[in-house]
Amino acid sequence: QDPAVVDKVIEYDSQWRTTRGTLDDAKKEKNATQKKIGEFHKKKEAVPDELLAEKKAHETRIAELEAKEKELIELRDATIGSIGNLVPDDVPVNDDEEHNVVVDTYGDFAREEWMV
Repeated sequence: QDPAVVDKVIEYDSQWRTTRGTLDDAKKEKNATQKKIGEFHKKKEAVPDELLAEKKAHETRIAELEAKEKELIELRDATIGSIGNLVPDDVPVNDDEEHNVVVDTYGDFAREEWMV
């Protein structure tokens, strides 16, 4: 396997972590704005247009970040799937189990009639 694939996974994961942090921050900001709007509703006052526009901007930003996060997760997971396990050189490679080496056995094994 090409070692660059592992570097790609690390890069995608790093981008995902950064995006996830930014998304969490955007949600905190939206919640703070929502709290300010809630205070106006408690007082039965009209909510300033700036706050409503700010909330809408947060919602748009959150939607963009969620889409980017989803894309990065898919890229990372698809790339991880292409990486195989490291197999030591002394492991026999064959198409079936007939050539496998028995390393250890534990307990007694008795073949039952139904196991055929």
